[in-house]
Amino acid sequence: MLSGKTLQKIGVFALAVTLAAVPVMAVNAAGGTGGGGNTDNKTEIVSKADVVTTDSGVVLNSTVPGTYTATVVEGIAITTAKAEVPEGLALAATNSFHGSAATKSINDGMALLALNGIAAANGPEVDVLGYVKGAKATDLSTPVTVVMGVPASFREAGYEYAVLLIQEGGRVSVLPDKEAADPSIVAVETQGFGVYVLIKAPAGSFDSFK
Repeated sequence: MLSGKTLQKIGVFALAVTLAAVPVMAVNAAGGTGGGGNTDNKTEIVSKADVVTTDSGVVLNSTVPGTYTATVVEGIAITTAKAEVPEGLALAATNSFHGSAATKSINDGMALLALNGIAAANGPEVDVLGYVKGAKATDLSTPVTVVMGVPASFREAGYEYAVLLIQEGGRVSVLPDKEAADPSIVAVETQGFGVYVLIKAPAGSFDSFK
């Protein structure tokens, strides 16, 4: 059995599963999206899901362009200052369409948390795909802050939130919330893209990952 201290050190669960294929979008250098190599598509944000509004009324707009169509969360945005974001970074954030391999990774990650005494529950799932100058990027060399609005139906008094990140190659990471004082949002620092799963547990449960 892994201890919480061990999990804190490794930060990643090495699981022998692979991430199921998700719909692939071609993103041009300016951040536009298209399918199947269609070069006629222009830069476009197809919805306002790239805006997160906190319960206190603070509006957070994404500094990164792309397609933001995720409806299972109350918006998603990268809030890292534009000057600090890798040049040409764009996102595709949609409701998750992962397959059985990713589902197994999620279940295995939740089971490992339980084995370490963390009584976590999983909720909304979002596919967050990153592209740098049109090329798919699983990882970045520098971290960015991703903020998601927590649906009211997933909030629970006395609980804190985090993100379970599922990546290609069977990598599963726990990303702790940087804004624990605001239950309307989850803000995580990450260098990776894949399936983002909102998880919650009693307050203090994710301290070993901070």
